[in-house]
Amino acid sequence: MGVHLTEYGMARLVGIYRDYECLWNINHHLYRDNEARQAAYKEILQRLDIKDLTIKDIPNKIKNLRSSYYQELKKIKRNERISGTPYQPTLVWFAALDEFLRPFRTERSLFKQVSRKNENSNKNEDEPLMETGAERIPSAASRIEDEFDHFGKYIASSLRSMPPEFSIIAKTELQKTISDIQLQIVRKNNQHFNQSPYQCASSDNDNIGCETPTSDSCLSSVKIEFDE
Repeated sequence: MGVHLTEYGMARLVGIYRDYECLWNINHHLYRDNEARQAAYKEILQRLDIKDLTIKDIPNKIKNLRSSYYQELKKIKRNERISGTPYQPTLVWFAALDEFLRPFRTERSLFKQVSRKNENSNKNEDEPLMETGAERIPSAASRIEDEFDHFGKYIASSLRSMPPEFSIIAKTELQKTISDIQLQIVRKNNQHFNQSPYQCASSDNDNIGCETPTSDSCLSSVKIEFDE
């Protein structure tokens, strides 16, 4: 029976895995180099330093990591399609893994689209196959960066300067804060459009204690508190 990794162990694996681009960057010159990959697995094993974990376990742990990651992505897409509300990933290390795998999700998707097009189409073989896929991707140079782009870069720079474990914690807290604010907006909109102006949505099990039509306490249960 293989060694089980805790959530903390998986978070550590994400931080270490990121350092070995030959294992996840499909454009890396050593991505298909088996010798380089084996050397990376060996170093990851040494850095994890977990009792009874072997070098043969490392590829399987990474596979499980990526599998769980893509399952969360499917939940996000399904939730957006069905309810239109944001889904909060339950994996504490999701944001950390998504940060460096995200660009390659698009590339893999395009590669599959091009492969299917190449197999099923008898059109002119000289036609560039990547053109259709590329048209779907907005050019980064097509718009001017705004304050949010600059803030995002500042956050990214700050996270990169942290040790892996602390960057994972910081990203998780940031993600939770954004989701909580989005939830406040959703609840406020639902209250405005779906409720009587003289009461707040409540039940025997969910009394949020609104006393007047103008009370702001409807959102008190999801107010965000920041530690000073």
